[in-house]
Order: sequence, then structure tokens, then C-alpha cells
Amino acid sequence: MFTKGKRESFLSSKYLFRKISIPISFVFAKLGVSSNTITFVSLIFAISGAFLQTSGEPLLILISIGCLLIYTILDHCDGELARYEINILKLKKGPEGPYFDALVHYLFTPIFYFAIGFAKYLESGFELALWEGVITGIWLSSFSQASALRVTLDRIIESNQSISDFKSIWLHDKVIDRGKFTVKQTIRSIIRETFSTQGQIIIISLLSIIDIFKEWSFSLRFVFLDFMFILSLIGIIRASLLFFNKLKEIK
Repeated sequence: MFTKGKRESFLSSKYLFRKISIPISFVFAKLGVSSNTITFVSLIFAISGAFLQTSGEPLLILISIGCLLIYTILDHCDGELARYEINILKLKKGPEGPYFDALVHYLFTPIFYFAIGFAKYLESGFELALWEGVITGIWLSSFSQASALRVTLDRIIESNQSISDFKSIWLHDKVIDRGKFTVKQTIRSIIRETFSTQGQIIIISLLSIIDIFKEWSFSLRFVFLDFMFILSLIGIIRASLLFFNKLKEIK
């Protein structure tokens, strides 16, 4: 009723967050709370958690981590409630719910990394840190695929082409059925999960906690930002070329 079953995207969802979110969703369902309401509440926690990442104060960083983890749990709850509304309550739901959920994701990631970059700038005065946050956030927001999807939709509407012609664009890097994964596909899926919003929240949370109790002078979350910035410079070019070549294949 609540889970995605074999379509579950991430291992951390299956073995961690679903264990927490499903009982909470059950309570929300009994209270009659809608999935869109939970998405809105998750947005508040997401933006609050991201904003608090600009701080260097241990207490505020811990509050930030708490907000980010609550956001991640609620991000599972809204989908669980949507499935409950469709399958149990038999409500006719349109695409506005998933769209609202996607907006939260695409809004959160750039703000999250800009906040970390801004925190590094405040601590070091290193202006490039601001660009590190911006560029990393742009890469992780999947802007290249979003652009490709917009172009394909325009093409479908204007030329009456079949949506199946654009299947490779939509299904790129998608998890369809983890139960049928080969070892290679599983490894690729884990890497994909690491660079997802959920994976990044887990990593930054762990590094931020270590930073609070560390004895060295540098910050692990800033080192991780440097690492992600380097990857993003490569990733932006790679992803843009990948979708450009995929679109070239479509006649």
C-alpha cells in the first residue's frame, strides 16, 4: 500500500527511511492529512535545513541536520500517502502532486550547496567557494536532463512523434526494477544513489557531525564541497554531451 515494491529507487530508502516513514504515513493517513500537505511541510524543513548550513555554530549545524533528515523522511511520506490516496481511497489524482514534489527537489539542491559554499566563504573569505556551491548545485539539479525533456516534449507536440521515440531520454539512469539488477547495474545504482539528493544529505550530515567533534582545523564538509565542485565541472560537460548525442539519434 505504501511502498514502491521492486521500483524502490534507493537502498537507503528500503533499509532505513521506509522503516521510519511508513509508520508515520500510517498516522497521517488516519488523520486525513493529504500528500500535498506533507510535501509543503517537507519544503519548510528542506529550506530551513539548507539555510542553517550557512552557520558554523555546532548547535545550528545539528538543527540543520535534524531538519534535513526530517525533510528526507517526509519526502518518503508524501509518496506513500499519494499511493494510499490512489489505491485505497480511490482518489483521482493528477500530475500536480509529483510536480510539486519535483519542484521541492529542484529548489532544494542548489540552495543547499550554495549555503555550504556561503559558509565556506564566511569562514575563509575565499570567494570561489560561492561559485563552488552554485555550480555544484546546478549539476546535481539535473538541469541537462530537464532541458532535454523540455525539448523532447516540444518535439512530440509539434511533430506528433511517438513518445517511444524519446524513451532513451526519459529512462536514462532510471531504476525500473531493482529485483532484476545485475551486479554491474547494482553498483551503478549505488553510485547514482550517492549523488542523489538523499545520498548527499546523508553524506553531509555525517561529515557535519564529525566536524563538530573533530580536533583538526579544516572542515570535512568544505573538503567534500571542493570534491563535488571538481566532479561537477566534469559532470556538467559530460551530462550535456550525453543528452546532446541522445537527441542527435532521434530523427
